[in-house]
Amino acid sequence: MRFFAKTILFTLIIFTSLNLSYSYEFRYVKDVQVGNEPVGVYYDNQKEQFHIICKGTDRNFNGKFEPDSGDVVPSWWVLKIDKLGEIVEVKKVKEFPFGSIPFPFRPTFVPNERKIWINHYDGISAYNLDNYESVGNKIEIFGVTSLDYKSGHLLIAQSSFAGKIDTAFVYSINQKKIMNKYPTGINLVQARMYQPQNPDFKGVAAISVGNFGSDSSIFHKSEFLHFQEPIFENTIIGNTANYLEIADDRFVAIPVMMSNKLVFTDLQNQSFFTEIELGEPSWDGPSFTKFLNISKTPNKQKFLVLTTTYAGKLQIHDFTYENDQGYSYLISFVTDLDLNSKGEALAFSDTDNEGNAKIVVANSVKSDYSPNNTVSVILIKDLLSTISTNQIDNNLFRINNNTLEYLGEQSQNYEISIYNLYGNKILSSHSQTITNLKNLPNGVYFAIVVQGNKIHNFKFTYIK
Repeated sequence: MRFFAKTILFTLIIFTSLNLSYSYEFRYVKDVQVGNEPVGVYYDNQKEQFHIICKGTDRNFNGKFEPDSGDVVPSWWVLKIDKLGEIVEVKKVKEFPFGSIPFPFRPTFVPNERKIWINHYDGISAYNLDNYESVGNKIEIFGVTSLDYKSGHLLIAQSSFAGKIDTAFVYSINQKKIMNKYPTGINLVQARMYQPQNPDFKGVAAISVGNFGSDSSIFHKSEFLHFQEPIFENTIIGNTANYLEIADDRFVAIPVMMSNKLVFTDLQNQSFFTEIELGEPSWDGPSFTKFLNISKTPNKQKFLVLTTTYAGKLQIHDFTYENDQGYSYLISFVTDLDLNSKGEALAFSDTDNEGNAKIVVANSVKSDYSPNNTVSVILIKDLLSTISTNQIDNNLFRINNNTLEYLGEQSQNYEISIYNLYGNKILSSHSQTITNLKNLPNGVYFAIVVQGNKIHNFKFTYIK
């Protein structure tokens, strides 16, 4: 079992090549009323709306629906927000049987297949994202703590919460049967699939709590050939690991609630394993974390890490990875926003052409743990639209008849390139012109020319 130090020295490298940096602002808009105790939020990019699952309230925890006592059934809501954060639509689309939504709530949302798989107390059901009705037969596996989906298979984490080794199951949707079983940890909280660099392998990452109330939560990781049994590497990460987030089949963030910290690792680089302390250990620690990708080039990736806490905060960290002259990671605090309640799940929209996105946070319970019934709407402005370079001179560029022309001098290794808002190179040329702008979608772009140690930048909006 591998331990790691609490203090990590990050390597910060000064790059002489193109360096993109960003400015952005966060604006809390309003709270929106939904059902009792929202615990899941998911963004549907096909319909440009958020799906919100509320677990309802069992006031005296007796499992009986007693509305006169204040009990509320679980419900499913949809929320549409315009670019200014104003509410276009909020409505309840479904009620579930009382007591059917467990906590913590870790279903799997698959918008490209128009489904969400939900682990109820009496089994696993799929629901259609368009008509909100159940699809197919219920999978009768009980005690499920989380679901993940990839290529027609569910990874099902199951726990008895009895101090015994728990199991993650691979279930084939088409064959309707369990294909593999992976014994994984004590009090297994969540299991996720990822694709290692080697396409012949598959990967599983998981978190377990271990013995309750102790610093025995474990991060489990294994990469193995298809149809082989995984051998997990186990790393102790603190007290009460609550959620496992993976970005790009690579970067991992884990909120560890009672330890009040975030744990980060890189699935492709075992030497990187570190933590960020958010405060003194308490039940007010982090609950849920997501990576928001704001830049990606071959040697550099930049994320915002969005974290809800039971202290009533949405915390934002900047996570930057670079691989030019060796691995380099930089994690820095950006800001936090008051939620006025204990935040659970969150989701964010796609980023629009102006570099703006919307965040919705589930405010599950109030500060005294009484039921809450709101989600918070937050806007991110200018997320991707500010580029700082060594030199900016719009007079050196000209656009005419779907052609971009550079009017400055050309060096021996001259190249003109066009990047989109995400930092991805779209077009390039070693001549003074790029002639096929007509192939670009409408949007905001940056033309970049690198000449020796100088960088010339031109921001433009292309509309056909």
